[in-house]
Amino acid sequence: MKLKITKKGVNFTDLTIDQANAIITVVTTADKRCFGELEKQKNGDYYSGEHFVCVLSSKQRKALSVFCKSFTKQLNKIQPK
Repeated sequence: MKLKITKKGVNFTDLTIDQANAIITVVTTADKRCFGELEKQKNGDYYSGEHFVCVLSSKQRKALSVFCKSFTKQLNKIQPK
């Protein structure tokens, strides 16, 4: 796996299918289970539940959701059915 950071963003290259599946499994689980509207605080931040410790700003929360949807869509294109 290679990681390249540019002014425009971050690029992962040469991920194996297993690495990609591991990343999307962890990230999607956090997206679906840890940062629901009930976890949103008055200041707009999202505090995860007891079993996963993390705080996301509202902007980061939206970015996580977009990342999960996009990554899953791309991964589904290349995985055998």
